[in-house]
Amino acid sequence: METEWEGHVAGIFEGYRGGRVYELSDGRRWRQESNTSEYVYRERPKARLIRERGSGHPGRPIALAATMGRLGLRVVTCGR
Repeated sequence: METEWEGHVAGIFEGYRGGRVYELSDGRRWRQESNTSEYVYRERPKARLIRERGSGHPGRPIALAATMGRLGLRVVTCGR
């Protein structure tokens, strides 16, 4: 996996849930496609858009990873 972008989730982050839309600090919005569900409350946590090397989708990240304090980094499959 390689990091394509680093920044923050805009505003309040209330964890992961299938179908949830996350707005990033650069204005992009990502919708969670996986069914991972985990509640956590964070204000503007650090985030990364990552993709698998050689995925054949240059410039199109496949996952959002958000830093959730002591819970570490959690990755979910997302689409634009």
